[in-house]
Amino acid sequence: MAEYTPQFVQKLIFVDSWRAVIPGMAAKAEEVKRTFFERVREREFSPLSVSPGQIEVEEERREYDFVELSLDPEKDARAIMAMRIAPFAKDLFVEWRQYTLGSRERG
Repeated sequence: MAEYTPQFVQKLIFVDSWRAVIPGMAAKAEEVKRTFFERVREREFSPLSVSPGQIEVEEERREYDFVELSLDPEKDARAIMAMRIAPFAKDLFVEWRQYTLGSRERG
């Protein structure tokens, strides 16, 4: 499992991202976050890890939770999703960023 610092994240291969602001739902941030990660764990991907970290966005460090799935341990190939679920004034901000690390070979 990696330490997710902004410097480490810069070395990852960016794949895709998505974000949304849900009006009036800031108070539900912790409940949504807890439910999301419960559902990820229920899917029993293996080996899977979840750890906190940061990404630098427009010169500001933001907290994310990183979900990491090992694809090929021999090649250190991993799929990594950075997930941010946080209040944004009275609204709820939800974002994921998808990355890969390791070999680009397909086999």
